[in-house]
Amino acid sequence: MANPLIILSDPTTVISDFNAILNQQHSLFVVLGDSNALTNYANEAADAAEAFRRAVQVTPVSTLYPRLKNLPAENGALPDNPAGVTAVSIAPDKTICDILTDVDPSNIVPAFVLAETH
Repeated sequence: MANPLIILSDPTTVISDFNAILNQQHSLFVVLGDSNALTNYANEAADAAEAFRRAVQVTPVSTLYPRLKNLPAENGALPDNPAGVTAVSIAPDKTICDILTDVDPSNIVPAFVLAETH
């Protein structure tokens, strides 16, 4: 059974809420933004969030992005500007394993797998 989508949208608590989720050591798929396309993408990720997987949707992106940039990244750092980054997958050890730049649902499971096998 899929885990529900976690939505972080309160700018005063988004960082502390995200840190609490991050500290639970799950594989995360974090969608950055709340456009219709990104909300659909986040819901698709939630459908794939079984067992120890969690799907998170974050707005406003500008509040959380500096925190994400402080995480180690497997294949290079996040760009300085979050424009164009639609989602990231994060391993239980808090390493960014995949940086996604589109809303193709076929990328969700592979991104979760990268995080799980890191």
